[in-house]
Amino acid sequence: MILWLFVFEVPQDACQYFLRMEISLKDSRNPETGLGEGLGNFLTWGEFPGTDNRDTAGFLVPRAVIKNRDLSHIEEPNPKDFELMKEFVAHSWYEQSKGDEAGLHPFEGETKFNFTGPKPPYDQLEVEQKYSWLKSARAR
Repeated sequence: MILWLFVFEVPQDACQYFLRMEISLKDSRNPETGLGEGLGNFLTWGEFPGTDNRDTAGFLVPRAVIKNRDLSHIEEPNPKDFELMKEFVAHSWYEQSKGDEAGLHPFEGETKFNFTGPKPPYDQLEVEQKYSWLKSARAR
């Protein structure tokens, strides 16, 4: 409970600060591994609601689509737009009836477990194969 009280006391400006900090990390990403933000596009459906989960205006992290690291143009995504966002499972330990390469909107999505990873202990995961429990969300 203490954590939640602390989180709700964070001002909205702090969210944009953390977003700017995350975007600026691209300039300092590791050139050997290429790890970083990817394409510089970000999507959030909003998180940490206030007292009413239906009041999206009260989310601590607001709904937002940012393309090409452009913070001067932030759009609010429409969750009913089935073409806006798709989830992919090509590298996730799930399977879908439409195939692992097909993207599905979260309302259409399937969560059928299909763990094909190594048995512990292991040194590293094969990233060319399935390697995560996370789905890859992509905005158009």
